[in-house]
Amino acid sequence: MRLATILFCLAVCVCTISHGQPAHIGSDEGILRNKEKNPDVEKDTGYINRMVVLSSDFYGTSADSLLFYAQKAFALSAKINYIRGEALAMRSKGDYYTLVGDLSEMLSSYQQALTLAERAGDTFLSAKVHRNLGQYYLNGNRTDDALAQFLKAFQLVEHYPDSNFKAYLEVDMAAIYILRDQYDSAMLRYQKAMDLANDPNGYIAAFVRNDMGYTLVLMKQYEKAREYHLVSLDYYKHTSDRLGQMNTLLMLGDACAGLGQTQQAIAYNLQGLALAKTLQNKQSITDASEQLSAWYAKEGDYKSSLQYLKMNKLYADSLSNESTREKEYELETKFAYTRKEDSAKIVRARESLIAEQKIERLKLQAGVAVLVSVLLGILVLVLFYNRKVKQESNRILATKNQEISLQKAAIEDHAERLRLSNRDKDRLFSIIAHDLNGPLGSLKSLLDLLKENELTEEEAADILRHLSVDVNSTSELVQNLLYWARSQLGGIVVKPRVFEMTEVLEEIVHLFTRQASAKGIHLVSDIKGSFPVYADSNMMQVVFRNLVSNALKFCHKGDTITITARRKSATIDEFCVTDTGTGMTADVLAKVRNGESVTTFGTASEKGTGLGLLLCWDFIEKNAGTMHIDSEEGKGSCFCVSLNHGTPLDA
Repeated sequence: MRLATILFCLAVCVCTISHGQPAHIGSDEGILRNKEKNPDVEKDTGYINRMVVLSSDFYGTSADSLLFYAQKAFALSAKINYIRGEALAMRSKGDYYTLVGDLSEMLSSYQQALTLAERAGDTFLSAKVHRNLGQYYLNGNRTDDALAQFLKAFQLVEHYPDSNFKAYLEVDMAAIYILRDQYDSAMLRYQKAMDLANDPNGYIAAFVRNDMGYTLVLMKQYEKAREYHLVSLDYYKHTSDRLGQMNTLLMLGDACAGLGQTQQAIAYNLQGLALAKTLQNKQSITDASEQLSAWYAKEGDYKSSLQYLKMNKLYADSLSNESTREKEYELETKFAYTRKEDSAKIVRARESLIAEQKIERLKLQAGVAVLVSVLLGILVLVLFYNRKVKQESNRILATKNQEISLQKAAIEDHAERLRLSNRDKDRLFSIIAHDLNGPLGSLKSLLDLLKENELTEEEAADILRHLSVDVNSTSELVQNLLYWARSQLGGIVVKPRVFEMTEVLEEIVHLFTRQASAKGIHLVSDIKGSFPVYADSNMMQVVFRNLVSNALKFCHKGDTITITARRKSATIDEFCVTDTGTGMTADVLAKVRNGESVTTFGTASEKGTGLGLLLCWDFIEKNAGTMHIDSEEGKGSCFCVSLNHGTPLDA
């Protein structure tokens, strides 16, 4: 096995120690069942913490069970905004990806866990995640980066009373010394870890003995190394820790091989390989199969050696590794040569029993047989190759046909959406032209009458009041039209930033307070707390101005408009404008949800073109948000906008 790989396997094993123990699975499951009798169990942080502990219990026995409980704990934590629970669950997910060998997902999970742990202010949990990250860098032979993570963990737990965790860190430091070929210094670190361990015969002691045994193998002290591994193996069998058994068996194989006991080494490695398959540990499968291939070759069993070399290629990270191909070719050559030698011995034994006069005939028959075999072999290869080429061509053709079908469907869908869009735009501009012409015509008539002095002061004042309402409506229409036109022509550039949405909503409430009072409508802001979002603040002002303006249009005197905000998830905030006005029919609601423009009249005969809502849909989509609409005729409407949560402004 490669040095860094073995050290990574050891790090995987020590995670079992620092998390849970397989023997505790039954008791932890019992505790969870008792807590589930409580109807509010999903809000119980103790229940979530115990679920994370249970996921850790499965570390050495079942990777799938570990992931199941970690994901469930994370979902429950996010639901009640329990940041520490999210951090614990995300770290357990990192442990799962460590087991199955998915290093990129492992790194991502641990980094998210560290961010959450720091947000929760949990120093000890942060130290644990720093240690996990150090083990990741150790696997990549990045000793300087690993050392930085381990020293950070040491710093965070300097005054922490639990000596077991400090023992784990001593083991990690020893691994760095091993990578630097400083074996004596590594052994001193291991001895320090043993001294720090609370139980000299417990989990830590078993793990450290394995580490010391591996280091002794590097120092060529094979017999003493085997003694250490056998003691650890007894412990892991007693505790039903399959991960610990797997690593110990593979290291026992190395020790026995060093002693020249190749058959015993093979036996240990076969047991370890079986456990690695059960645990879905790809890295251990790769290393065990590689070692078995080498040992079988050493024993002259080239057939078995080739079998495990092919297994190694199946699980190896790079199938094009030149050295692996050369080994396979060499093994195939040796196996073929051995087989030919055996056949030649049989032929010679038979020829010694055949009379002198039959020798020439047998040689001729042998030549014909060889020629026929070669020709048949070539024919089979040609037929097989042609069949593979035909299958590949059919597969490519089917893929291309599928792509063409998808492209055709996409083009047809786009054309239909374009047709509907053009239809809506034509209708929208017709409505806008009518709505702009009405107030302008009224204004022209008023000016003509005033010029002719045909109106009394009272008549002129009354007409001016009505005309003021029309002009305000037309001004709002023109403003929305300008925004919408710039958006359609690409003139508006989205400039997202983190800003406080509460401040924007308060400005809008202040803006519409007088208009609401004029109609006798209660405009209320029921927002508690801070809600920083990542979006274009100017666009969001336009969106919520339109939503509040629409709500005012369709409310009667005495109705209420309420603006609320809530944290929908860890990354999404939701802001709602809810009214108790006229609501919408099912047909109108369906059109609005589909982004179609709908012309309606408000409770005071205010005319709406639907342009404002089109603008809302457009701006929300440009800011990676969503809008959900609920409405019931006669009971009111609710418009909810979801936006990406931003980092707090004072962070």
